[in-house]
Amino acid sequence: MAENEVFINLPKTVQPTLELPDPILLSYYQDKDNRVIWALDEIGEEAYDWISSILEYNRVDKNLPITNRKPIKIIIANAGGSLEAARTVCEIIRISKTPVYGIAIGVCASAASMIFLACHKRYALKNAYWVFHQGSCQGISGSYQELESFMEDYKKQIKELADFYKEYTNFPPEEIDRKLEKGDWYIYPKSALENKVIDEIISDIDIFS
Repeated sequence: MAENEVFINLPKTVQPTLELPDPILLSYYQDKDNRVIWALDEIGEEAYDWISSILEYNRVDKNLPITNRKPIKIIIANAGGSLEAARTVCEIIRISKTPVYGIAIGVCASAASMIFLACHKRYALKNAYWVFHQGSCQGISGSYQELESFMEDYKKQIKELADFYKEYTNFPPEEIDRKLEKGDWYIYPKSALENKVIDEIISDIDIFS
């Protein structure tokens, strides 16, 4: 299409004053309309924007039966980040009356795996994978009392993470404990499907619509 063909039916006096919308901004508003949330960056403060969107869609849907609500879709390719932020997102997803679908398109690790598992329905591309682990505490310093308090809290977080995996998957509890003790645990679609990490491997692009 020629550059000026977009103005073919417009008066000539109007054409010079028109500017095409910024494509990034246009894509953002299209995603908002389609209830698509992209979770691609490290989980941190941006996660609270995801929460804001989920709350907004629930407000819009307030008077609609749950079966008539358009699902919110979180597209995830993410190596993780803040466990605290992830916990809050998970809780908002849990209480969301509007269905929230998780769609894994790449790695879904650590805190990102929690957000994915919290979704009401879970889908994945055939090359997606998950990494469950106990997290990291590198670079910690302080007094003995501070380190002791930190480790007590860290142990609680590890137990919480293991309990979360036990609640949201069908892996045997003893297998979860054993795998997490060994370090990073990689899970691929076949095993993910068998153990309820995902509901379906995507075969139709319409799931993104």
